[in-house]
Amino acid sequence: SLVRIVRQRTSLNIFNQFTHLAAQNPSGDFWATGYLIVSGAQPPSAQLLRDYINQTRKRQGILK
Repeated sequence: SLVRIVRQRTSLNIFNQFTHLAAQNPSGDFWATGYLIVSGAQPPSAQLLRDYINQTRKRQGILK
């Protein structure tokens, strides 16, 4: 529950200082809801990272 409080308060502070970010993000949460874990000897491909970012932004309501 501590992480939830930190997320809420930092989101509020960020959106208050950077109002254009609040207008672009209808979720009200500055932080992404998930995280990407990749294992192996090779770094993830640029396309995999782009896809993950786009999916996260769609969940946040930033992209349609």
